[in-house]
Amino acid sequence: MAVHSYFSLVIELLSVLLCWFVLFSCTKQAKKSTDDSKILSSNITRKSPDRPLTPVRVYAPERLRDHNLGGWSKVKRAHVIDEGYASTRMIPIERVVYRVIMRPRLGQTSLRSMHTPAELRLDLSTDRLRAQFIGEGWPLHSDAEIRLRRDATGTYIVDAKGGRPLAEGRLATWFAGKMQRGPVHAALSSPGRATKTLPQRALICALIAEWSNHSRLAFKADCGRGSIPTSFQIGSWYAHRTARIKLSVPRNSMRADHYHASMKNTGNYRASAVASNQLKQLHPNPGEGALSTLKRHGQPCTVQNMTSRRLMIFINQMRIGWLDAKRHVALDGLSPGHYTILSTDTFGRPMSKRASMICPGHHELN
Repeated sequence: MAVHSYFSLVIELLSVLLCWFVLFSCTKQAKKSTDDSKILSSNITRKSPDRPLTPVRVYAPERLRDHNLGGWSKVKRAHVIDEGYASTRMIPIERVVYRVIMRPRLGQTSLRSMHTPAELRLDLSTDRLRAQFIGEGWPLHSDAEIRLRRDATGTYIVDAKGGRPLAEGRLATWFAGKMQRGPVHAALSSPGRATKTLPQRALICALIAEWSNHSRLAFKADCGRGSIPTSFQIGSWYAHRTARIKLSVPRNSMRADHYHASMKNTGNYRASAVASNQLKQLHPNPGEGALSTLKRHGQPCTVQNMTSRRLMIFINQMRIGWLDAKRHVALDGLSPGHYTILSTDTFGRPMSKRASMICPGHHELN
């Protein structure tokens, strides 16, 4: 009897110890879970310090921060860094300004342009060139820039889409808005008895060669000798020199790479530019239908470029603007009636036949 009581007491004691051990283990595990939750919560709510992104940490390294613009600008590195022009010492350059006009022809018919200003400003050192397109008369965004060096083919361009290098022959593609597969007619004035070619003329010849899709070496024979040309032609674009002055600028302002490659309107790319304020000067073709049937209020007059390249638009033989591929534009300001519309590429070569356009209405350029 005594032995039985002893074993019963031992069993009860073991049961108490087991319960105490289980309770202690559960309490410890619950406390650990609570501590882990606090740590996880603190990690989630804790803010990481604000640090500026370096190009290595940016998802797309070519999107470098431009603090002058206060935004992101797509600037790609040049193929060759222009270390030779990295200093800030002052150097002499020449600034040459050309007034440029487009005069395309369609058969025996000479197409006209509205009096939209277009200038080309060239800054020239002995072996570097910067060309800037000024005015709304170009099929580009105003202030677009070309950077070029005499000892290397290709160019670096800066426009409303950012900055990027272009291989030899690609400058014509950039200007045309589509791959340019053949050379474009180009010529420049040459003094009759010049015995040597100045470095600045050689730079301008290199620019014209790249722009017209010629190789620099092949175009060198057509460049001729002499000083800075008084005029030149690329396709249907005719340039006449209006100014030539000497300046002193920091050497690094003539770099031909991606440094300081920013524009005021970077990121605000437009797909068209039409002189809407001058469309009121155009009058409908007479005798092509009663105008009363065309006065549908609230209906726009639009043109759409269905091709794969940038087009220049002519209405009644007058150039009114340009339009990118697969884009459309509203021709606000045209009076209701019938008009004649046609298009050329950016070098002035006809891309469509004359067609009748009714306004208000929608017209497609194929």
